[in-house]
Formats: sequence, structure tokens, C-alpha cells
Amino acid sequence: MTVLIRADASAEIGTGHVMRCLSLATELMALGEDVVFAARSMFPTLRARIEAAGCRFVALPPATSRNDARAGTIPHAHWLQASADDDAAATLAAARAARAAWVVVDHYGVDSVWQRILRAGGVNVAALDDLADRAHAADLLVDPSLSADPHGRYAALIPANRQQLLGPRYAILRPEFRTGAARPPHDGPLRWLIAFGGVDAAGCTQRAMAALAEAQPDTADVTVVVGGQNADLAAIRAKAAALGWQVHVDSDAMGALMASADVAIGAGGHMLWERAAMRLPTIALIVAENQREQVTNAAAGRLVLPLDAARLDPSDLVNAVRTLGGDAARRAAMAAACGEAVDGKGALRIARRIADLGIQVAPAAVEDILPMHAWRNDARIRAVSREHAEISLGGHRDWCAAVMADPDRHLLVGRDKTGPLGVVRFDRSGDRAEVSIYLAPARLGQGLGPNLLLAAEAWLIRADRRIAALDAEVLDGNRASEELFLGTGYTRLRPGHFAKALEVAP
Repeated sequence: MTVLIRADASAEIGTGHVMRCLSLATELMALGEDVVFAARSMFPTLRARIEAAGCRFVALPPATSRNDARAGTIPHAHWLQASADDDAAATLAAARAARAAWVVVDHYGVDSVWQRILRAGGVNVAALDDLADRAHAADLLVDPSLSADPHGRYAALIPANRQQLLGPRYAILRPEFRTGAARPPHDGPLRWLIAFGGVDAAGCTQRAMAALAEAQPDTADVTVVVGGQNADLAAIRAKAAALGWQVHVDSDAMGALMASADVAIGAGGHMLWERAAMRLPTIALIVAENQREQVTNAAAGRLVLPLDAARLDPSDLVNAVRTLGGDAARRAAMAAACGEAVDGKGALRIARRIADLGIQVAPAAVEDILPMHAWRNDARIRAVSREHAEISLGGHRDWCAAVMADPDRHLLVGRDKTGPLGVVRFDRSGDRAEVSIYLAPARLGQGLGPNLLLAAEAWLIRADRRIAALDAEVLDGNRASEELFLGTGYTRLRPGHFAKALEVAP
């Protein structure tokens, strides 16, 4: 299967959208998928990096229309350059040429208008977002933002039955950022890392260097990371040389640099989650308005010490360096909070939702009865079932026979390339059905429950046109099942009760 990724990079947009898409592409390719990038704006160095990773690159035609007129609906509409209709048409043409089954779009200038055109053209759409400032119509929405009510944040912005992967568990990071662990005590001087991304249009790198030099004038263990597109690169190198600090340009070893640092100064945006996964205490600057909510929520969760670059007095940054640099207990608490929020496996979770994992579901057969009996009696499955007691083999055989003979009940077994995956049951009442799902114990912990459920729903839509909606009951405290249903398009109607309208093709 082929996946096309639509993302741009420019001095205004920055490089973060493309970089996180490249991380997702790496996981997709590891699952056997081909990946094509399509862009209208792209730095040559980033295109080279995309192609070096094994992805194809397609340059979209120059814009002959403008999207600025939609600024009242989409704050970043002008980032798209062409109108939504024209850009969607060009992207759809590229997707069809590549025979892509999915289009992943990571672009603040894209909303539901663009996404509907792609879906009408026969491709699935996954939208990456972290602003929640415009409507979406994607099949899959991903937003890693830290929020007290992530699903409520999008309640009015996307149809209720669409998949939503929300929260820092879905932060898209490269594999090198999965290695974050509790940091051992460091007896020497603090090791500082300054990194503001590939462009740093706000010029924060030099401001951070000046503040650190003033607050800790004897600090020698400082690493500065900049992109080759940084307009102040020469001045940054000169300043670092005078102070005896290291400079890395377009580093491909950010994970190692973060692992070897004790404190960081950087921006919000994508690198916020990279630092969190590495448990790196950070002074985080809001360098663009679209980072404000993310940094503010991260600060409320004790992940960062926040500052506003637009309203920043030089003394504010100096004081922040002194505050965090001089408070070991606060740094330790910040590192622990970061580790709890982000584990670095978000890209893999998303890739599994998009990739063709070869899952097939079919009505349970006689030969499935014994394996299902063993699975259902596993202690981990019984713990989240309505009936916690073990079931006798005779009782299980009788139950299976009754369910298999009932035209209003569908008992399905899912399998993938590895083997049996789990069981899904639909019990119809009128035009609704209650869903029940459990995985084979050997497949627990692999994140495949959503894939099994979606495959079973696709089977149900084809097999029983009487059913228009699904209901699910979850035991109190079963957070994994709650996330399973919320992430696959179900809406919480009340505590423990979820529902979803099926999207049935005409």
C-alpha cells in the first residue's frame, strides 16, 4: 500500500510539520508501506532528507490561485498558497498517480473543504493538527496536544463517528526519542542545550545564548543546535566560539544531544514533545501564536517553564535560566512529569492505524470454539468482562451454538499475518447493535484492538444493512477500553456508555 503525505516547509511555516511527517513515514515504511511526500514549498535540504529516508517526493505545481480569502475561517489559510479546491485537486492527482490509499495532511492551511475533496476522490484522509481552530472531515484526526478535555475540544469540529487519536500518547517522534529514562544524578556543571528548530524566524537562539551567558557566565558545557536555514547562523557560530560552546547545524542526532543535556531552552511546537519524551527539563518560549495553548497546557502539567517570546524582556529569560538552573528539585519533578506524559511511541501507534496490517474478520467457526474458551477464561480478559467468573467448556459450547444460530447476533474472529487476533460480537436490537470485543491474550499490549474493531465494523456494514449505529458499555475504571472506543469514533453519552453512527455507503 502507498501513503501520500502532504506537508510544506518555509521560513514562515518552519520545518516541524515535515520533520514529524518524516518520523511517521519511517514507521509506515517499517510496516511495509510505500511513502510519497507532496509539497509546494520545501527546503532543498529537507527534500534531500526525505529522499534519503527512502520516500519519493512530488513537487506540486506552482499556485495559480490564492487561499487568502478563507482567512476568516482558517487563521493560517495563506500558508496553503493555492485555493483549497486547487490544492486538493493537485494532491488528489498526485495520490492517484502514486495509487495511494491514504493521504496524510499536516498543514494549518487545510480544513474540511480540502479533506472532503480528497475523500470524495476515493482516498482515506488522516489530518495532523494541534490547534483545533478549524473544521475537519478526515477519516482520522491526530492531535498530540495536552488538554483537560481533548475530545471535547474537537466536538464541534469533526463528525462524531471519525477516528480521533488525541493526547501526548500520539506525539509523532523518531525512534531515537523512545529511549528517555530516569536521568541519573549529574555531579558536574549543568549541561545546557539551546535548540529552536530549523528556521528560528524569531531569532530566539541568540537571545537564549545571551541570557545563558549573563545568568551563568562560567558555564562552558553548552550545545547550540541550529538549522542551516537560520539567517543568524554566522553570528551564532561567532558567539559560540567566543564562549567555548559547541554548535551543531542540521543535526541528525537530536536524541543523543537531548539525552546528554540536563536543561534545555527551546520553543513550543514539535520539539516540545521530543524533549518531553527524553525527560529533559525545559524553558519553553512561545515563539508563534499557534504555540500558545500547547505551551500553556504543558506548563500547567509541569512539563515546562513557559515564557512568551513576543513579550519577553531580556531579564525574564535571564531570571528563568537562574530559576530552573538553580532548582534541582524542580528539574527532577519536571523530568518525571515529562516521562509520564510522553513515551515516544506515538508515531508507531498512528502508523498501525493507517497501515494495511492484513486483518481479516469472519464469522466464528466450530474450530474457533476451543481457542475462544481459553481466551475468555484468561484472567486479564475476565477482569474487564461483565462476568468475572471462569466459564465451563460445556457452557461455552452451548453459548457459541446459540449465538452462531441467531441471525441478530454476529460472532466474529479476527486474524492477521501473525495468527488469531481476537473476538468481536455484535448483538442487534432494532437498528442498533451492542459491540463486545476482546483480544487473544497473546496479542494484548500491541495496540491492535482499534484495528480489529474497525475491521469488524467494516464487515458489519457489508453484512448487515439493518444496523445503523453501535453501542458499547465499558466497566468503570477500564481506561484502555474507553480510549479504544473514543479513538475509533465513538462518543461518550454518559459514564461507561459509548455510541457511534455507522457511515454506510449508498
